Amino acid sequence: MAESASTTAPRGLLCAGLDISLGVRFVQDRLALFGKTIFLLALGYYVFGNGPLLISGSVPVYDFLFHPGSLIHLGAAVVLGGLWWVARQRPRSPVALGFLDAGALLFTCGAWSLMTMDPSGLGILPGLLATTLTVVARAILVPSTGTRTFWLTVVASAFNIALSRLLPPRLGPFRTGREATAFTRLVVAWALCEAAALFPLVVWIVSGDPRLLGVCAVDLIALLTLYPSDARWESLSPPESTGSRSLR
Repeated sequence: MAESASTTAPRGLLCAGLDISLGVRFVQDRLALFGKTIFLLALGYYVFGNGPLLISGSVPVYDFLFHPGSLIHLGAAVVLGGLWWVARQRPRSPVALGFLDAGALLFTCGAWSLMTMDPSGLGILPGLLATTLTVVARAILVPSTGTRTFWLTVVASAFNIALSRLLPPRLGPFRTGREATAFTRLVVAWALCEAAALFPLVVWIVSGDPRLLGVCAVDLIALLTLYPSDARWESLSPPESTGSRSLR
C-alpha cells in the first residue's frame, strides 16, 4: 500500500513538495527516468555533435577535450547519469529524493547556463536548448506540487540573473580589442538572462501556474536593463591599457 503523503512528505527548503501519493518508490523511479532521459540526450549530443570535429581533425584533440564548454557538458551529463544510477538502487527516503531532485535540477541547469559563456558564442544556443529540455523533462516526469516546482524555478532563474551580472565582466579581455570584448560580455549576459526567462516560461507552459508569468516578467525586466547605453557599454569595456591583451 502506498505510504501516506501526510506522514512521509519531505520537509525542508530543498525537500518539501514531492508528491508521494502514489508511493515513494514511484517518485524514485520517475527520478531515475528523468536522469536517464537527459543523460542519454546529453551524451548523444556530445558524441554525435562533436564527433565529426574530432574525426576531421579540424580541432586538436587536447583543445577539444579540455575546452571549458566540453568539461561543463560532460560534468552535467555525469551528474544526470549519477542520478539515474542512484535512483535505480535501494529505496531512498523522501528527504533523500527531495535533495536528489533539487540538486540535480539546479546543478545541471547551472552548468548549461555556464556553457553560454564561451567567448566564441557557440555555446549560447546549445546551452539554452539544454536548459529548456531539462526543465520541461523535470516538470513532466517528476511528480511534485506546484509550489515546489515554482520555487525551484525561482531559484534557477535567480541563479542565472546573478551570473549575468557577476561573470561577463570577468571574460577577456581579448586580442580583438575593447569593442569586441564589450560585445562578447554583453552577449553572454544577454544569453544568461534569456535562460533565466526560459525557466518560468517553459514550466508555466507545462504546469499552468500563473505565478510563473510574474517570475518571467521580472526576468525580462532584468534582460531590458542590459540595454547597451553609453554607461553600460563603458562598464563592459576593459581598460584601455589591456584592451589588446589576451588573458589565458
